Amino acid sequence: MRKKIQRFLCPILILIFTIISCKTKDENSTHKFSDFDREKVLSENIESFSVNESEISTTIKVPKNLNNEFYLSDVIDSVWYVKLGDIPSDIMTDNLLKIKIYKKRIYVLDGKNQDLYVFKENGDFLFPIYSSGMGPGEFTKVSSFSIVPDKDQIVVFDDRLSKILYYTLDGQFLKENRIGFRFLDFEFIDNNTIAVDLNKTFNDHIPEIENNQLVMVDSTWKIISKAAPYDASTERGLFFSGKTLRNGIDGLTYLQPFTSTVYSIDKSKIVQPKIFIDLDKNALPENTKFNMSFDDFMGTYGLNHAFLVENGYDLKDVYYFEMHYEGGKRRYAFHSKSTGNIFYGIPNRDLEILGFFHISTSIPEDNVLISYVSSEEIAATKSSILDYGIKDKNLIDVLEKTYDDDNPVLIFYKLRKNF
Repeated sequence: MRKKIQRFLCPILILIFTIISCKTKDENSTHKFSDFDREKVLSENIESFSVNESEISTTIKVPKNLNNEFYLSDVIDSVWYVKLGDIPSDIMTDNLLKIKIYKKRIYVLDGKNQDLYVFKENGDFLFPIYSSGMGPGEFTKVSSFSIVPDKDQIVVFDDRLSKILYYTLDGQFLKENRIGFRFLDFEFIDNNTIAVDLNKTFNDHIPEIENNQLVMVDSTWKIISKAAPYDASTERGLFFSGKTLRNGIDGLTYLQPFTSTVYSIDKSKIVQPKIFIDLDKNALPENTKFNMSFDDFMGTYGLNHAFLVENGYDLKDVYYFEMHYEGGKRRYAFHSKSTGNIFYGIPNRDLEILGFFHISTSIPEDNVLISYVSSEEIAATKSSILDYGIKDKNLIDVLEKTYDDDNPVLIFYKLRKNF
């Protein structure tokens, strides 16, 4: 029988980035775009996404007992750590809003400072993209960012100025575009087409999209199609932050919050159902009402039902996703594409690792998931961990070299190919 390793870190860390509920203030909803040019924002005919109604390629059935316990060693092959290096005259917070790995570099959006930092793959700091002002070629904050793979460009979004700015991978400014609508996140399908997560932001000034959570835009950021309908007049109060767009092994996918179907979005602008997550008796009822507050929703459905509010990770050999259950507690699921087996529920950390935390990004082709933990948490628990007599060299090394005033540490989990 395997020895259960003592939980070193506070259990609450497993809930890093727990469900966040918030409301966007109505006073900022329309006046910001009072003078916007409709012809520059909207294509002549905005149509709903073309949906290929072919049979879903994969159905993942999740057993009812979501309090089931599973061993991490059954799904994780190895773990290593990358400590993000010191930044001259600056320090990052512990709120890493978005992380991307691209061409042996790590791109990190600090959600509190709202600046973008670039590191080498070993964690050495390279350069920042700082807010600089309100003039041409300047911005006040990084609300989100993405990368154009075919052009090797960093793209930054400033929600305050409604502006998109393009940079080289070395941080040199290239150009900017004004945006006539609000959104939360975006990802490139190709050089000329972008999927944009509106979520439930206020776009009342554009009736054509005010009741949609997803749009597609062209390279000038003109809206060309829409999807993911909802009733903005009654459902906007129930808002969850979470990544709905993910780049997986086969390209871009999308999950509308509170649904169970993952869609692929290809370069021909076709939205096709790819994965259905069957929650069976734990699923939300068909007549679920979303015209209520966060507290009312959790009181009505949160204790007895499971639901998804963000997209999973479509890796080469594994599909990984997280569910919310029993009042918002996270439950985790690993589905093997080759065997069809699923490990799900509450993870038992039987490995010598810092922990298993909310996943922030992935390297799909390598079956790698990536999370992070603050240096303060590591420093606060390092003595007790080292005193426990651990033997894992990677863990010992990161513990001995991390201090409470360091930047966060990334954790890389390489998953097993078959389980």
